Amino acid sequence: MRIIVTCGYPTSLHAISLIAELSRIGHEIPLCIEVSLFSKKRILRESRQLGLGKLTEKFKKRVLTKNNSISTNEETRYIYEYTKERSIKFTTVRGACKECNARHLVVKSLNSESAITAARETSPDLIVYAGGGIIHQGFLELPKIGILNAHGGPLPHFRGMNAAEWSILFGIKPVVTIHFIDRGVDTGPIITREPIGIDLTDTINSVRGKATLVGVKELLRTIETIETGELKTEEQKKTDGVQFFRMSEPLLKIAQTKLKEGNLEEYNPKMQIFDWRKRGV
Repeated sequence: MRIIVTCGYPTSLHAISLIAELSRIGHEIPLCIEVSLFSKKRILRESRQLGLGKLTEKFKKRVLTKNNSISTNEETRYIYEYTKERSIKFTTVRGACKECNARHLVVKSLNSESAITAARETSPDLIVYAGGGIIHQGFLELPKIGILNAHGGPLPHFRGMNAAEWSILFGIKPVVTIHFIDRGVDTGPIITREPIGIDLTDTINSVRGKATLVGVKELLRTIETIETGELKTEEQKKTDGVQFFRMSEPLLKIAQTKLKEGNLEEYNPKMQIFDWRKRGV
């Protein structure tokens, strides 16, 4: 298949792993679209969400971090170990693209004319979303099959940001959900759900790191299923779930406590989750 990969920063091990592995198993990667960290809209949006101090810290982690820090950081060490196991030696998305003869395009937005034009010229069968911000209709219409995403929480209940953290806060074990992106926020057809695999030694950051690795593996497995023609999907209703936003520090601390207590339920799409008082939220 002809597959485009998107990403949100130049050292994304998430995107690097997908590009390398998809190329290794014989898929054509004609294009990777990277959204610039220095887009004015992106900086303004993330500074409002994070504050200047946390935004600066995030930038340093994504651009200036050395390999020894990546290998010990709870959020990055799982995907870093995966790249070592799979002999993926690239440290930048550009380097991974060069190896598999993919065009590496840096844009201000996935919805920009340059991104849409470049993607359309490749006639992609599939787009794999590995970051890059909100997607609008023009980009959604580009691939023949659709745009795949690994969502870090249980769909349909937990949509939006920090989904794993919100599920933990509600006493639910987090899972990664593979789904097709549509015009809504995490409302597209569900393909599969995969448990993250947590234990009492985990922290919120390590759960995030594990979710990234599970997402990469499940995206690759899903693409194999698409190739065999055995793909099945589960439609969502918009009323089935709730869109969540960035979790505040006080709530993150509560979620961390619940994670350490270990009394989390297995996720079931039919369960009644949002009884706030029953769940002690």
